[in-house]
Amino acid sequence: AAAALHASPGGESLLLVGAEGEVVVWGGVPSAPSCVLSASAAPLLRRAAGEGGAVALRHASLLPDGSPLLTLSTGSFAWRRDLAAWAALADGPFSGSTYASALVHPPLAGGGGGEGPAAEAARLASMPS
Repeated sequence: AAAALHASPGGESLLLVGAEGEVVVWGGVPSAPSCVLSASAAPLLRRAAGEGGAVALRHASLLPDGSPLLTLSTGSFAWRRDLAAWAALADGPFSGSTYASALVHPPLAGGGGGEGPAAEAARLASMPS
């Protein structure tokens, strides 16, 4: 089951990914907290019919613009405010992409290397669409 809690580097924003895939971001923490995003990542956490195994949440963080970044066992996804949707940054169908092999999926807790994927995803998310 997916579940993660992440605070922005300055501590002013908080990201929650619930066990059922709910994603909530609060801003103005701790003085004047307010919900700035409530979305669902449940479709990203389900496998297509006929595919085995569960989709694992490996890392959850906030990009510099405050958008959530989810690194799953199936790829990396960032919330696009302008589209009000999840955008795939790298996943299995794009295995030929130069970005797919550049993203290293760190474990959710412990172990270093957490800044690499987040920095790369932030760079990719900021590219013009």
